[in-house]
Amino acid sequence: MKRSKFLVIGAFGMLLTCGYLAASAPSKSLTKKRKISPQAPIRMPRENFIPTPEQVAQFQGTNNDPARLYTIEPAPIRAEVKARSPEENKLFEQATAIMLRERPVPPDRVQFFKWVDEGDFRFKIKGWDAFVYTVTPIPGGWGIRLKVWPQLTTEAQVANGYFEEYTWTDGVLSFVKGYGDPRTPGKMVHW
Repeated sequence: MKRSKFLVIGAFGMLLTCGYLAASAPSKSLTKKRKISPQAPIRMPRENFIPTPEQVAQFQGTNNDPARLYTIEPAPIRAEVKARSPEENKLFEQATAIMLRERPVPPDRVQFFKWVDEGDFRFKIKGWDAFVYTVTPIPGGWGIRLKVWPQLTTEAQVANGYFEEYTWTDGVLSFVKGYGDPRTPGKMVHW
């Protein structure tokens, strides 16, 4: 009985040793295997983070909701935005409604933010957000200044702002000029 236990334990030990040696032996495969450095993280392809047209259509619904692709609201009262009177608030709300109806996307803005779509990022532009910063009366209408930044396909946010100036006269919205926010030069993204 003692002898059979000794043989079983010995056979088991030999089996473990042979298994270890077989597993640790170098591969004799004809194809080269890619060596993965333990320090470098494995990065998924960029295409995996860009939604398909079907996913975008599902997110946007019937595409009749302009707020999904273009969100505009009066600038919140903060350090750089002074408090507004009730009359000014009404004027800002009207300007916001005009801008939401028109939803302008001038080529200057697209050019300013083209680094987002052309860069090697995990996101793309899917729409626009804007604040109505100023509304000033001009002969025959208003001068409207927006601060615009892109909506992205991920949770990241572009910190660069782009100011656009428009005139609203005789029921026609006209783009005057656009320029980057001097307080946020360069390319800035918050994750």
